[in-house]
Amino acid sequence: MPSKLQQTGSSKFLSSFEDRINALDLKTPASIDDDIWSVNVTDRGVSIVDFSVFDKESFCITGEATINYDNETIYISHKTLAKILFVGIVSGISNRSAMIVAALHSIKILFYYLTERRSHVLEVNEIEPFLCFCLLNDMEGAELKALISPHSYNNRPILTHLRKIKSTLYRYGVSGVIGEFPDSELNIKMNSACEAMLDMTFNDYQEGGSFNYLGLDVGKHYVDHCHLFFEKHFLFALALNAT
Repeated sequence: MPSKLQQTGSSKFLSSFEDRINALDLKTPASIDDDIWSVNVTDRGVSIVDFSVFDKESFCITGEATINYDNETIYISHKTLAKILFVGIVSGISNRSAMIVAALHSIKILFYYLTERRSHVLEVNEIEPFLCFCLLNDMEGAELKALISPHSYNNRPILTHLRKIKSTLYRYGVSGVIGEFPDSELNIKMNSACEAMLDMTFNDYQEGGSFNYLGLDVGKHYVDHCHLFFEKHFLFALALNAT
């Protein structure tokens, strides 16, 4: 008997979805089975998107991903689901390298969060803790990295991406990942997370840059870090400048 993944190979949905993949302005055509996509971007030539990272245990959400679309019910891996969500996020936006990186980051940190909690769905009571988690952490490959200061919202628009993820899940009849709750809850929870983690409103966070909203304690830590870095490397920098 063929595996569930082999069965999806003949799916009309996955075949038609490849048209959406290649509408992303790829350097070379790609399929849903390819782990490496080369996306043409306006500011850096090509951005390489590597989905093989979703094979790591850090992103193995519990449960099974199922698509119910156009009278089809198909089973997919969570890596395939990540590809579908990525297309849902980046379709229709300008191809800038920062936007490509941010889209992949949002999916990775969502999958990581759910995996750590051995869950397959982000329910309404988990939204605020998850958003706090996003503000304080970044992903490097499959590894979690604590942040001294959160990224600017323009570089990590997690709320915008959560809405696109929800819309993509609904469009293809995927159960799980994000629960059912009013869209207005996202803004409320994001505002609460910003007040708790950054001591400012979500609107203020959106308007700020990456370093102009550091609190006193975090700001002092950052200045100390810069001072130590300068002491360690200033002779080398001086030599570079002289030559």
